[in-house]
Amino acid sequence: MISTEALSGIDTFLAFIAVERQSPINSERWRRKASKAIESLAYFPHRCPIAPENAFRDYEIRAQIVDPCVFLFALTKKKAWCASLAVVMADSR
Repeated sequence: MISTEALSGIDTFLAFIAVERQSPINSERWRRKASKAIESLAYFPHRCPIAPENAFRDYEIRAQIVDPCVFLFALTKKKAWCASLAVVMADSR
């Protein structure tokens, strides 16, 4: 399951790659890579490291890195739930 906040972040990032970076092919490649990574959480979510945000929650928060983005997801006994997306990009100056 993925939140609307994370989906919105994905859409914004894909548009940035396609339009601002003028690379629609790379945008599509990253979309496929991110989709595969998120889908894999259903099978083996514990492979991802515990996120620093975990200290502030009463449930487990882990991070799935899909360079240059970090997906934060919550783990419950029944499923992994992708809650947010953080985009970490190097300064282009």
